[in-house]
Amino acid sequence: MKRNIVIGPPGTGKTTCLKDKVDKLINGGHCRPDEIGYFSFTVKAAEEIRDRVAKDEWSEAELKKMYPYFCTLHSLAYKRLQLQQSQIMDQSDYDDLSRLTGRYFVNKMKKGNGMDISMPTAKSEYQDLINLAYAKFPDDEDRLNKIFRTVKLSDYGARNTIEQMDLDLKNFKRDRDKLEYVDYFNHFLKRKNPPPLKYLFVDEAQDLSAHQWQVIDMIQEVAKPIETYVAGDDDQVIFRWAGADIEHFIAMAKNDDNTIIPLTQSYRIPKSVHTIATKLAQSISRRIDKSYKPRDEEGERTVLNIRPLNKGLAEGEWLILCRTHEIVQQVSESLEQFGWLYKRY
Repeated sequence: MKRNIVIGPPGTGKTTCLKDKVDKLINGGHCRPDEIGYFSFTVKAAEEIRDRVAKDEWSEAELKKMYPYFCTLHSLAYKRLQLQQSQIMDQSDYDDLSRLTGRYFVNKMKKGNGMDISMPTAKSEYQDLINLAYAKFPDDEDRLNKIFRTVKLSDYGARNTIEQMDLDLKNFKRDRDKLEYVDYFNHFLKRKNPPPLKYLFVDEAQDLSAHQWQVIDMIQEVAKPIETYVAGDDDQVIFRWAGADIEHFIAMAKNDDNTIIPLTQSYRIPKSVHTIATKLAQSISRRIDKSYKPRDEEGERTVLNIRPLNKGLAEGEWLILCRTHEIVQQVSESLEQFGWLYKRY
């Protein structure tokens, strides 16, 4: 399946490139807004493009009707399957499941985070691993064992517990005819009923999971859009913990059947940051080779010393990114000594 791959480092205008293409298609009379599928990893990103393209002042309800397929892939599956909220797992279902099994299940279907994935929490470690297994290996019955080989489990006997939780959750959903996000895609892929799209756009493609790529492939195969545009940057993948399949994106970019559209001027990154970012990116063993120019400004680099941790991180909530697994282990041990609650990814 032929695709146009827009590749651009930070601030080079990948989303703007897609938006301009959408503008030309609609204003040039090539298609109607409802014949375009624009899918992004987050609800906010998809709706922002929709609003920038629409330009005129419309109500939210009118915009949703005019641009029905500017959304996330989970939202698309929900619409095409004509699901009702009563079919979706809610808090009472997770409470009942916890009571019946004697294990604590977290409500992973809560809205409000702007994404159609559930953010990990300290209380949902095992559920997060189950979700990761389905995202990375959607068709593999041995998916949990493959995940077990890549993670360090905190408790002895955790494998058996996770396998039983997966089975309990599947049986519960079957008995009550309830769905989670992973089930949206499974049903959508079986039904194969995407909308009749003339043009297909996928933004932030580096963060799509193997399961999401299956949905994209199905849409393109069945709807047969005239053109497909995919935008992303393998150096900017941030949802690996949720199953982002960056290898798929890299392979797609190296496929000679696809057309590469490189963006080489950053309007966000100053020279000082560009120097550091380029050196760091070059240390990645498997990536798409690319070069870009920084904006014409030196910029500032500010180094915040967070050591000792019990002083530097004494207030607020923090995300700590470490260069090596060894440093992650050192930070984890320090946080444990302080008695602070933390989640390790």
